[in-house]
Amino acid sequence: IPDARYENMTKAGGYAYNPAKSEYMNVFESLIPKAEAAIAFDVADAGVADNAGLATSFTVSHTNTGSDVTLVVPLTLNETSSRIVTGCTYNGASMINAATSTQDNVKNLLWYKINPTTGANDLTCTVSGVLTGAKQIGFRGLSYTGTDQTTQPDSTGTNNLNGSAVTTFTVSTTVVASNSWLVGGAGEDAGEIAGGTAGAGTTYRGAALLNLMTADSNGTVGTGAQTLNWGRGPDPADPGDITGVIISLKVLGGGATVIKQSEFFDE
Repeated sequence: IPDARYENMTKAGGYAYNPAKSEYMNVFESLIPKAEAAIAFDVADAGVADNAGLATSFTVSHTNTGSDVTLVVPLTLNETSSRIVTGCTYNGASMINAATSTQDNVKNLLWYKINPTTGANDLTCTVSGVLTGAKQIGFRGLSYTGTDQTTQPDSTGTNNLNGSAVTTFTVSTTVVASNSWLVGGAGEDAGEIAGGTAGAGTTYRGAALLNLMTADSNGTVGTGAQTLNWGRGPDPADPGDITGVIISLKVLGGGATVIKQSEFFDE
């Protein structure tokens, strides 16, 4: 850059001496604070827990706040194979089913929506038929800010156990993007997941919804194999059919550093 332009940098509005501003950006780029994008937990709604056998559609109000939000909905359906979850919507807009885990009559699904409508709106999930007997459905919306708004999820993982008496139920996924969070849900027919405590690297979000516990990592996880862990209790020796689904949520920018040059070269 010519000496005269260096001198002009000290003047108010110095960028005007270089209309393209590219030279000044190059000079100061190494000095610009680089903000690492970060995911943060937004809110967990009250959820739905129903075993009345009177409806096929179930709704709860969920309020999104903040920016760059992804809404995640773990769901457990304890029902015969003839009943399936046909879909979930938020404010009338369809959500995407990221993954499903099934063990006999216990189904665990995870739905998500990138950039959902802000404010309080209805979260609705629908089953193909009225629940039979005392069969159960439980789901809850969990929203997160600072998430990538182009592609989600970063990865998915499922696990299912048949008549198991494990003390801790674990679901694993292989995380690709740095600075990701894990989010998921686990449920069973014996009820021990609902009575247990969160395992290593796992934070429960909200109270149990019949046999469903929703959870996340409450922070970033490393790349490679990572897990969420649900403790079973109060009687883990009681065997149950257990299912779980987790995803890794990709941070805004996919884990890359975010530089907002406009804040420093604002006209």
